[in-house]
Amino acid sequence: MTTSRRFKGYAVLVIGWLLLLVWQYTDHQRYVETIRAGLLNRVDGFSTVLAIQLRTAGRFALADRRLLTAILEEMTGRNAIMTVALLDSDGEVVLASGDTTAIDWQALAEQPVIFAEDKLTVRRQLDASRFLEKLRELAPPEHSPGPRSERGDPDRRRLARRWEREMDPPDMDRYLRSPLLDEEFRKNLIWKQGLQQCVVVVSSRETEGIITRDMWMRLGLLAFALLAATGLALAWRGMDKSWELGVALARSRERAEQLEEKNVAAAGLAHETRNPLNIIRGLAQLIRAEPVLSPKARQMTGQLMEEVDRVTSRLNTFIEYSRPPDPKTESVAVAEIATDVAATLRGDFEEKGVVLTANLVECRLLADPGLLRQLLFNLLLNAVQACPEGGRVAVDLYLAASRHGVLEIRDSGPGIPPAEREAVFRPYVTHRPDGSGLGLAVVRQIAQAHGWEVSYFESEGWGAGFRVSGLQSVAEESA
Repeated sequence: MTTSRRFKGYAVLVIGWLLLLVWQYTDHQRYVETIRAGLLNRVDGFSTVLAIQLRTAGRFALADRRLLTAILEEMTGRNAIMTVALLDSDGEVVLASGDTTAIDWQALAEQPVIFAEDKLTVRRQLDASRFLEKLRELAPPEHSPGPRSERGDPDRRRLARRWEREMDPPDMDRYLRSPLLDEEFRKNLIWKQGLQQCVVVVSSRETEGIITRDMWMRLGLLAFALLAATGLALAWRGMDKSWELGVALARSRERAEQLEEKNVAAAGLAHETRNPLNIIRGLAQLIRAEPVLSPKARQMTGQLMEEVDRVTSRLNTFIEYSRPPDPKTESVAVAEIATDVAATLRGDFEEKGVVLTANLVECRLLADPGLLRQLLFNLLLNAVQACPEGGRVAVDLYLAASRHGVLEIRDSGPGIPPAEREAVFRPYVTHRPDGSGLGLAVVRQIAQAHGWEVSYFESEGWGAGFRVSGLQSVAEESA
């Protein structure tokens, strides 16, 4: 359920980011088209102005090559115009300014507009027909200046005077209309020696720079949106995980309360069971003390007492584990406590012929004396029970570099398989048929109550090894 809801949230974020990506891409393409269209309009405007200049220089005023060349050179130095070439009706270059060798004439023949990386090449007709049509609309009919009373339109008066000035003189008109000149040649003279087209090459670095900056701005926006979407996804995942952990915590608390109730009930049952066992053991002792008791009955009462002692020991261990330890720490001599515990278990060592070696540094550490004694008792008893006949047990106590005490207990038993080393500290996990599985669990409980760390380790030539670290040291004068 939570996984499905989480994936739906991720899908919404991904779809939103993809929609933003499509929007930015299409908007950038429109922006590129607008910028390039503006540059193309500038070139079209330049070609129109050039056509007007050529078409309105007078009906018979032939364009001077040097003057046109100077005009073109002046134009190529302004407005990012790199090259201008004037073509005749056959497509041959008549006049040019700039580097015409870089123009791809074959491509221009197929496509009149070519956008390259840093330049724009345009081929346009020198068409001023619309402008001339506008002149005809503004000029008086039949090239007459019109009546003098039309003073309200200065544009019409100015154009009328221009038409008067540009009327062909009688002699020139007779020359142009001479039967020796055909009409086509006359048109070529009037239309500036047949100039029909122009090719303009304009630098597009500025516009491409604007386009590039717009692209990087949009990429930055997309990157920021991606980071925001990632952050929202992580936040959504964190909230979902937090909700799951909250539910799991609530369930864990409920189970913990149930286990605590069961633990209290089990501890009470164990405590109530221990009292009848003590009575049974006492009666067995009285029966065994009777002088008329047969040897077989005496043996059976002894076995009864041993079984009662074994059950009572397990009940005591369970009661100790079920009761959360509350350590009252004080400065204790760990070496003395370890020696006393070893003396208590001397009978167990001698029964199996186990040799105990101790290497204890004289130091004082903060610990609860009773709980520390119980921890050492469980570890040493566990080591003796794991050793074979004639085995060895070693107890080491030393101070680490951090001035914290470290306690290690090793035995020469078979050790613990790697797959089961983490489970040995759990309750009721044992590798002996007669073990209760609570000894090491009690050890870990006591260590955690003190803030210590208990772990399993291997040592060459030995079997199992248990290390208790993090015991805080105390100076002798503060004891």
